Amino acid sequence: MSFMKASDKPAGEDLLKQFESLPVKETNEFGFSLKESAMILQVMVDHQRRLADVERSLKAIGR
Repeated sequence: MSFMKASDKPAGEDLLKQFESLPVKETNEFGFSLKESAMILQVMVDHQRRLADVERSLKAIGR
């Protein structure tokens, strides 16, 4: 998987597509099903986007 910026809007969708294309045996390594792992990944991407939004807001306030 490639690393993408949190500010890239399609980043979450691209990561999910890449993640879903992994063989099931690789995605079940930590005891999570593919669907559970995709949901965890989506939460992480959403969190990164929120952090980027907060950072932009703080920079705007500081100007």
